[in-house]
Amino acid sequence: MTKYEFFGDAVNGLRRIRRLADGDIGGWLASEANLAHDGKAWVYDSAQVCGNALVSGNARVSANARVSGNEQV
Repeated sequence: MTKYEFFGDAVNGLRRIRRLADGDIGGWLASEANLAHDGKAWVYDSAQVCGNALVSGNARVSANARVSGNEQV
């Protein structure tokens, strides 16, 4: 099940996300592999997830946080 979509232009290799269920605007991802579609994980505000990093489960990344490299949240 797809829970978000990318929209708008890429900025520094990152794209903004929008939650399909309610239209909530999320943070920034480098690729779809950075945020799991299952679970309640979400990237908020100006937070960025890039590289091989993965946000999954019930994790929340917000404010100006940056998750990168091989990190898993």
